[in-house]
Amino acid sequence: MDLKDETPVLQFETPTSIMVCGPTNSGKTTFIKRLLENAPLMFKEVPSYIMYCYGVPSKEDLMEVRGDDTRHMICVLDDLLHDLANNRWSQELVCVSSHHLNVTVCLVGHNIYEKGKVMRTLSLNIHYYILFENRRDSEQILRFGRQVFPHKGKYFLDSFIKATSVSRYLTVDLNPKSEKLYSLRTRIFPGEDVIVFRPKHEEKTDEGQRIGFKISDGV
Repeated sequence: MDLKDETPVLQFETPTSIMVCGPTNSGKTTFIKRLLENAPLMFKEVPSYIMYCYGVPSKEDLMEVRGDDTRHMICVLDDLLHDLANNRWSQELVCVSSHHLNVTVCLVGHNIYEKGKVMRTLSLNIHYYILFENRRDSEQILRFGRQVFPHKGKYFLDSFIKATSVSRYLTVDLNPKSEKLYSLRTRIFPGEDVIVFRPKHEEKTDEGQRIGFKISDGV
């Protein structure tokens, strides 16, 4: 099979930053596994290697692994948000070094609003959020929706409910290079029919259908 036939229409920009959030057993690990397995197709620049971390790597650790290689690299920081929230290096990594070193940073955690000195700055610079259902704390989803879509809170919440009922997660695309039309979507992996959520009264366009999306209207 030609890989081009399976390449998602909406690939992740490269390098970038991704935060995967949800409670235990929500599907985060499965999502990360699929993301890494399909990494050559999911990112605009194929990653040359992957660094998977269960502890916060120092700048020296990253540079030792990186060496003189300038090709795209993925760095996954698994369940480290609590440690990263007060770590100045993590802020530098996401906000500055990611771009300069051509490193995509993927943060995996339980709480969108982890408390810490650098967490707000760090979270404001995340380009993609992958949000899983949290029945114990729905308020953080509502709060996030109000911040990102201040006048379209219902649209965001309805999109989240529909997305999690279909595939357990909602992708929130805040990358400045991305079209706003495709900000909320799910089923993003190769071979899947991407579902894009749009506000009910938004002007219709056939662009999504033309390039292979399923548009969910009336949200």
